[in-house]
Amino acid sequence: GGGGGGGVSDASASRHSSLVNAARLKKAEEGGGLVLRAKEDALADERGKVYELEEKVRIMQEAADDHAKRMQETSRRAVLKQAELRSEMRANMEAMTDQHSTEAAAAA
Repeated sequence: GGGGGGGVSDASASRHSSLVNAARLKKAEEGGGLVLRAKEDALADERGKVYELEEKVRIMQEAADDHAKRMQETSRRAVLKQAELRSEMRANMEAMTDQHSTEAAAAA
């Protein structure tokens, strides 16, 4: 039964060559894979940057909205305050002119 041994060696030889091929393929894949991975990493990085930017923009918009609301509120208060101050000033002016005319009348 020496023929059986020959068959085994053939099988091992073919297995060896397929292993070599597999190794070559693996290397090529790894090479390509590295490029691909680098591309994917770059893409992921870009996506990350874009996401960060979008997040920043969103936060800035929210802050701007908040600021706008606060400004509206502040300006509303300012308007009210100005109106108050104006009426106070008018009252003071009237009081002063009244006083002045009273004094003028007293002087006359």
